[in-house]
Amino acid sequence: MCEDKLCGHISARSVLSILAVAERHRCGCLKHACMEFLGSSGAHLRAAIEEGFDGFDYLARRCPAGFA
Repeated sequence: MCEDKLCGHISARSVLSILAVAERHRCGCLKHACMEFLGSSGAHLRAAIEEGFDGFDYLARRCPAGFA
């Protein structure tokens, strides 16, 4: 997978999955893009939570370094 290509497909629906992939494969640029997306708007964060709250639980359990 290409980090640049995935960066162009970040949305509320995909951000948690992409963030998990970025964390799992140590893709710093992709992780940064996801965090910027989530932090750029309260609406983005709320939509991501509504789309996949389980994704936050997964990331917190499997990738705790990503939330440090």
